[in-house]
Amino acid sequence: MNLKDLFEAMRFLDDHRKFVVTKDNSPVDFIDDWSMSRPSDFDQLYVVSHEFGPCAVVCADSEQSAWEAWLDEQTTIPADEVSEAFQDGDPDKELVEGYEFQANFTGTGIVNVGHYIGIRKMRVDELASFEIREKPETKG
Repeated sequence: MNLKDLFEAMRFLDDHRKFVVTKDNSPVDFIDDWSMSRPSDFDQLYVVSHEFGPCAVVCADSEQSAWEAWLDEQTTIPADEVSEAFQDGDPDKELVEGYEFQANFTGTGIVNVGHYIGIRKMRVDELASFEIREKPETKG
């Protein structure tokens, strides 16, 4: 099943976290900002990509909301690396390129996003290139 099929079926699904999204057999995070997983159309889908291709699909009401939702899902840098994130190692100065603050602060609140990451609205014609399958059951 591809991602387009999932969104067609999503009206009947109660939890998108039961599935794994992939693109060219590589896992892609699916982030549902504010439980908006039942869009009326595909205008609420955004793709976060780095130099190796897509790393996340985000369902949100705007590009800014999608970017912030993605940042909030990322692991923050450890406290002992905070000085590296600021110009001249000074926390009173701006963050250097490749670092961003999370909108909803966790840990240090600073994420190393790298230099080649961006976000854009997903094109309808690329939906079919994302595959989806059920996550294997975890035994506990």
